[in-house]
Amino acid sequence: MKRNLLILILLTFSFGKGNCQSFSVDELLKLANMPSADIDHFMSKKGYILSYSTMSDSGAIQAYFIERIKSRKALDTKPKRSIEIYIKDGTKHFTLHTPALNEYLEGEKSLIKSHFF
Repeated sequence: MKRNLLILILLTFSFGKGNCQSFSVDELLKLANMPSADIDHFMSKKGYILSYSTMSDSGAIQAYFIERIKSRKALDTKPKRSIEIYIKDGTKHFTLHTPALNEYLEGEKSLIKSHFF
């Protein structure tokens, strides 16, 4: 299950948004293993803020974090990095969106070294 989740995360690297401080595959693994109550604090430390969150009738929680805007000059149309979190029945799903090809390739190498491929 974790292997499939990480493969899905890597596949989304090339489809996303992004220029913020770096967020590595190792940090996604830390995020996956931390209690749900600590996720907001961790994301804040990494330079992200909660953009929106929803809770469905079935108990599923979806949260979307975007990079914190540091100045008015940063308000431009460049693609941004974002992280989407979906929690249902105690299972967490994370998606990192980024347009940076080098970040995708580094994440892929990291997963290969960890024997996920």
